[in-house]
Amino acid sequence: MGRSILAVLAGFVVGNLAITLGHALQRVIYPPPPGFNFEDPEQVRALFEAMTAGGYALLLATYAVSCALGAFTAAKVATRRPQLHALIIGALFTIGGIVNQVLIAHPLWETFVELSLYIPAAWIGGRAAGAGR
Repeated sequence: MGRSILAVLAGFVVGNLAITLGHALQRVIYPPPPGFNFEDPEQVRALFEAMTAGGYALLLATYAVSCALGAFTAAKVATRRPQLHALIIGALFTIGGIVNQVLIAHPLWETFVELSLYIPAAWIGGRAAGAGR
């Protein structure tokens, strides 16, 4: 039981660190306008409206890869049922994605795409770790 908690916690931390790095990379490649305030919902909405296809691709890739890395970590740390631990990461990322969508206005299409990425990304991360073989 302790190893399972550690596996999920490690996967969650690794995945969230990857998201943080991905967001930092996005701000370098696609910088927001000077003086941009991420706490202002109207500015965030305008940023999403002006975001390029490349910006959305990087954002969605960040979420998918981060979830897969977290799932990979959880599966590697878990001693039993590694794929289950990987999919728990996918479920946690899906919940986090829902919260993100509620707190920050995103285009509807991006909401559907983002939320549909997490479970498959977690499955791939678990398989890459050798789970289910």
